Amino acid sequence: MGEGLPVGQTGMQMFNFSQYINGDAAQQKTRTEEVFAMLQSKGVRVVEPYSLHGMTATEFRALADKYQLHIVGRHGSALSDANTADNINTGKTLGQQFVGSGGTASPGQGTYAQTLATAAQLNRSGKLSVEAGTGKAYIHNHTAEFETKYEVNGVVKSAWEILMDNTDPRYVMAEVDAGWATDAPVDVVDLLTRYRTRIEMMHVKDLTNIAPAGRSGQPVQLGTGEIDYGRIFAAAKNSNVKWYHYELDPPNAAFPALQTARNSFDAIRGAAAPALYASSPKFNVERTVATAAASTAASVPVKVENLGDAALNITAVSIAAQTGEPTGGNGSTGDFTITSNTCTTGAIPAAVVGQEASSCTVFVRFNPRRAYTTSIARLQFTSNSDAATNSIQLVGTSGQAADPQVVVGGNVTSQLGLDLTGPAALGTFVPGTAADYTSTLLAEVTTTTPDAKLSVLDNSATAAGHLVNGTAVLRSPLKLRATNATQTSAAFTALSETTGTPLDLLSYTAPTTRDRVSIGIQQSIGATETLLRGTYSKTLTFSVSSTTP
Repeated sequence: MGEGLPVGQTGMQMFNFSQYINGDAAQQKTRTEEVFAMLQSKGVRVVEPYSLHGMTATEFRALADKYQLHIVGRHGSALSDANTADNINTGKTLGQQFVGSGGTASPGQGTYAQTLATAAQLNRSGKLSVEAGTGKAYIHNHTAEFETKYEVNGVVKSAWEILMDNTDPRYVMAEVDAGWATDAPVDVVDLLTRYRTRIEMMHVKDLTNIAPAGRSGQPVQLGTGEIDYGRIFAAAKNSNVKWYHYELDPPNAAFPALQTARNSFDAIRGAAAPALYASSPKFNVERTVATAAASTAASVPVKVENLGDAALNITAVSIAAQTGEPTGGNGSTGDFTITSNTCTTGAIPAAVVGQEASSCTVFVRFNPRRAYTTSIARLQFTSNSDAATNSIQLVGTSGQAADPQVVVGGNVTSQLGLDLTGPAALGTFVPGTAADYTSTLLAEVTTTTPDAKLSVLDNSATAAGHLVNGTAVLRSPLKLRATNATQTSAAFTALSETTGTPLDLLSYTAPTTRDRVSIGIQQSIGATETLLRGTYSKTLTFSVSSTTP
């Protein structure tokens, strides 16, 4: 383990306890709480779940808060256009800094073309996540990402390298699993050197029987395996790796789960060190673009904590450009202002086990200078913490410009635009089981008219409003709902059973440009409903319309 890791940057992937936590909802919550209590006892402050263990996101977050645990990432479902919005929404509730899964995004790396398509998906999902304030999209490797290789312009590269080379560092990063990478075999220190700015989390697992390739390594308690973590940790220190998650994967029933984790945290613990942690602030209200003299927006407090076991000294706080974002007049740094802070007035004490971490506050004001723009910057700290933890993301979305100083002649024609993903897969219907099957479409709406509405209708002459499979018709009509940033909740409503009669989903009382809309689709199946094998489907027509010329 070399010099080990700072306890404040050390977390755990909950997959360690997938066998231990199994049970009904009540048992899962009880055992999850046992795990959280163990983490608290070892001074651990960050965690990466893979499941919510029968709880809602709100319940899971509350349980983590009880034990002073921050959820920095989560192995959710593999990112796709259909589920990115759900991943982001869950991430907001949990307070994640990154959005990702236990592998890569869809469609994977089965072919070179699929690998490039996966990179494109990561860029799309990552951009949405960054702009939503839940941070970059990330991938987690096993051995296959390194064993799968393709020739690119005469050079043979692994699928992992191809993904990194074809993703935008503003929106996508990597969580390197040092155990499986070593087993691939790959030199993790070389990865940390060549992709220093791209690797922001790491899985720390120990293995015996590492290499040859083929995921042959066997998981063992940290410090009892063959991986030389001393050189890996030395290379990762003060790079871009923020959080290190201990993991024993696959879980082994021969190891007592809680005691093995305790021993592993003891083996990995390094010298006392501070660890700076802060969550991205939420500028919930779209700000009106201000004149040069105006400064009316309220400041938002940013809580800055010391998760480490040594005092944290912050000597400066500033606004900096997000990596890859323009600076100067075309950048976003001027859209944010630090109005005051209590962080540079003295040392922030070390964290005490079982107590809330000591903290200070930075107050940030969002006063955008450009209309209809998402501003992205960084709150940058100068401190004695690991350099990787010294910045957090700032995101704000502006509304219309106020007090325009120059009127420029021009004409805006009536325009109604709708960009919609599809198709929407509801999954496999199971006979004899009452269930609601859901899916999500992502849309962007643009309208230059002062009033408009988004609607959907079923134009078919057969069983309007219902999914059909030949002559078979599902009993319940299909239901839909739509939400956006200003209309955040809506109930599922049934499609009209009259052919050609629209169902209104969203209304607009002002022009909007590329308004991001999440369209939920739900099909209810009754326990006694008879189902015909095959595909139930229906073609729906979505439209944006206005009564104003």
